[in-house]
Amino acid sequence: MKLTLNIPDNSSSKAIPLIAYLKSLDFLTVEEDENLSIPEWHQQIVRDRIKNSNSEELLDWETVKDTFKLD
Repeated sequence: MKLTLNIPDNSSSKAIPLIAYLKSLDFLTVEEDENLSIPEWHQQIVRDRIKNSNSEELLDWETVKDTFKLD
């Protein structure tokens, strides 16, 4: 059997734990569409944030990655 789930962008943060759970099940496979495009307006927001960031305020990923709660 094949089942396809379409998860809209606005609920992706809710879907992250679901996808992680589905990937942990040994009797199914999870295939993600790699051909997604990022809108130009969103790319520009990221570019602006990078340009306006202060390197002294940045945190190292290795230091903070274990502080996230995915409950």
